[in-house]
Amino acid sequence: MRRDGVEPNIVSYTSVMDAYASSSTRHNKAAQDAERVLFDLLEEQQTRNCNNRQRLKVTSITCDVVLKAWANQGDMKGAERAEEILTRLEQMQNDDIRPTIISYGTVVHAWASCNGGVPAAETAEAILTRMLFPSSPVKPDTVIFNSVINAWANSRSPQMAQKASELLKQMQKLHNPRKGYQTAPDQRTYNAVLAAWSRSDESNAAVETERILKEMQDAYKKAPKEAPAPNTVSFNSVLHAWSRSNLPGALNRAQAVLEFMIKSNKPDIAPDVISFTSVLNALAKSKEPDKAPRARKLLDTMIKMHQISKRPTLEPSQIPFNAVLNACAFSALDTTDEEKQVALKVAVSTFSELCIRACPDTVSYGNLMKTYRTLMKPGKKRNEVALQLFDRCCKEGLVGELVWTETCRTVKAKDLQMQLGLEKGPGQILLKDLPKPWTNNVRGDKLAARRRTQTEAKRRDQQKREQTTVKKKQVPAIRFRNILEPSYQSGKDL
Repeated sequence: MRRDGVEPNIVSYTSVMDAYASSSTRHNKAAQDAERVLFDLLEEQQTRNCNNRQRLKVTSITCDVVLKAWANQGDMKGAERAEEILTRLEQMQNDDIRPTIISYGTVVHAWASCNGGVPAAETAEAILTRMLFPSSPVKPDTVIFNSVINAWANSRSPQMAQKASELLKQMQKLHNPRKGYQTAPDQRTYNAVLAAWSRSDESNAAVETERILKEMQDAYKKAPKEAPAPNTVSFNSVLHAWSRSNLPGALNRAQAVLEFMIKSNKPDIAPDVISFTSVLNALAKSKEPDKAPRARKLLDTMIKMHQISKRPTLEPSQIPFNAVLNACAFSALDTTDEEKQVALKVAVSTFSELCIRACPDTVSYGNLMKTYRTLMKPGKKRNEVALQLFDRCCKEGLVGELVWTETCRTVKAKDLQMQLGLEKGPGQILLKDLPKPWTNNVRGDKLAARRRTQTEAKRRDQQKREQTTVKKKQVPAIRFRNILEPSYQSGKDL
């Protein structure tokens, strides 16, 4: 445009910045580039105003695009930079450039999605509190409250569930359209609160999750046009909470909720694979008798429902099959030999069907190997079937940590060493020492190891931040031209 003598207008600059903002998740320097374009715009604006040419008017919308670019980085650095820009915008002495509801919402979302733990959640809530001051030009809405609740739900804090509930009550109390407070809880609000409680380690987490769901249902019955209706995600949070609970009758409650979802015949709350898997997990960890055939029956119910309804959300994957195999593996405690044989048959038939419907993963092989160990008596027969399974697993490159550990515990050390031609005993060989073709396709273990490393690094960073209290400096009021200082010229004025 410049080469051909066409002067870019405000839409041209904003479009280029928005392009950078949209690509910031794939381009590390996209946010810096968007910010650089903003400074080019400011400089061009100053030049045109001095030369009496067509003027460029920078508005809050233009600055919101840069906030979006930093928020889309998805890390602490992006959230911190977005908040710095927001602070500068708050102190601007120009009516055209003031923080909007989008500005605040973007920065709060940046903190909620940066995986910053408790500090990120606290910062998001601090921005919300700032908006509640009488002097604040912008009042929070439902979207901003939802972002703060999500920040706490993802923080893994022991207080995350309580914080989420407190914010929900605050929304209900504040809601008053006449005074400018549009904070009525919606479906996402309740689902975020339910998710926080379902992940909580509090003893009454499952009870509280179900209570909030009932509160949501009652409100919808009273005012269906105003209150949000629960959906499958809402019920799945309750099922997940009961699957993690150690309270007596947890399995019965999970089954009752699932049966309600099935019998309701409502598409909005129809169960999916996650629903069935949560109940299967609850069944696997329970002390109920005959849990292996019961788990298989539940899986068959899901498969039958998928065949009838053809709903993609019910299409069986490895996860529910693995849950059945896990239930079989833990059927050995306080059971008769006959019950063990039934559980073993269920495990073998389930694994065979899994190979037909979907490819087994490393967890599938590990759970079946664990089933051999717990349900079969030590001896030649167990060694044979275990080695056959391990050989098949090696050919598919799915020997993960679980498979190798269970194989070493199932097969006698001498037989395993002889069969595999190992120079050392199995107890002396780690997973990394095995041939690479055996472990090439174990993405689950690699992802889990990567996540553990990332979680540990975040935990260390969080501890450092909590131990070191840094007082934030007050940012002085700045002129219109210097809205912010470029991140690529830190400490320098434009």
